[in-house]
Formats: sequence, structure tokens, C-alpha cells
Amino acid sequence: AGSAGQYGIQCAVAVLLLSIFPAVVMKQVAILGSTGSIGCNTLRVIEAFKTEFSVAALGAGSQVELLAEQIEQFRPRVVSVSDDASADKLRYRLKAQ
Repeated sequence: AGSAGQYGIQCAVAVLLLSIFPAVVMKQVAILGSTGSIGCNTLRVIEAFKTEFSVAALGAGSQVELLAEQIEQFRPRVVSVSDDASADKLRYRLKAQ
């Protein structure tokens, strides 16, 4: 009888711990076209659910200023732009900070 009682207490403690510290698995998202209207709206949704999503990668055309702001806010591991000139502008913009 003692071991069954202990098992019940252990289960209650496990349920309590899970309710206090839920196991949240953060989903990583890559956004292509992040500076376009759909990309910007997607980032707004991610911001609203920042405990559930993180931005792993951003891809954009040539809107370097907006992309730099997105990089500052979401800190992706990977960033891509459409051409070398935009890459140079982005590097310069990010170094200026």
C-alpha cells in the first residue's frame, strides 16, 4: 500500500511541475521574402507568439533598411539578399550599429 501511495504522490508532483514548467518546443521558421507584405505580416504573427516561434532565417530582395531592422529584432542565424550590391549595403548598415 505504501508504494502505491508514493506512486500517486510522484504522479501529482510530475503533473504540478509540468503545469508550472510546460515543455514548450520552439519552432524555427525561415521566411523568404521577409520585407514583402506577407513576410512582414508573418513576422508580426511570430512576434505575437514569440514563446512558440523563432526566426532561423530571413531572405529578402533589396530592401536593406527594413531587412536590417528585422535582423536586429529577430536575430536570425542566416540571412540572404538577392544580389551582391544589397549584401554590401546590408553589411555596411549592420557594421554601422
